[in-house]
Amino acid sequence: MRAWPAQVGFVNGRMFLANASLGLYPRLLEDREIYKRQFGRSRVVALWSALFTMLKPHRHLRLHLEHEGSTTELRSSTLFVGNNRLQMEQIGMPEEARALEQGLLATLAPRPVGQPIHLWLSLHGAAGRLSDSNTS
Repeated sequence: MRAWPAQVGFVNGRMFLANASLGLYPRLLEDREIYKRQFGRSRVVALWSALFTMLKPHRHLRLHLEHEGSTTELRSSTLFVGNNRLQMEQIGMPEEARALEQGLLATLAPRPVGQPIHLWLSLHGAAGRLSDSNTS
């Protein structure tokens, strides 16, 4: 057996290899699995599941991010921390993908916005154009 170095990240003290998330994004994934068990696996089922989840009320998280000794506080409906270059490229975040090659983690935490903007951001991410979605 041969050992290889691997970059890992931590969220709430728990180690991960590819990604970790809190809030709305893992809720989307959980709901999608429920819909897939009921209606089968297809893009239409995944889209409907995401739409129904996004239209449900959800709370904003109060996050405390620690990096190199400093803490940043923010509010967001979801936190996604990624360690996978391919994932960042697929959603249209090439700069974050390059940062991963430098040993950094990519962190996405959209500012608190209403449901229409959340849907807009989700569609852009699914189309691989999230970096084009400047909503500020």
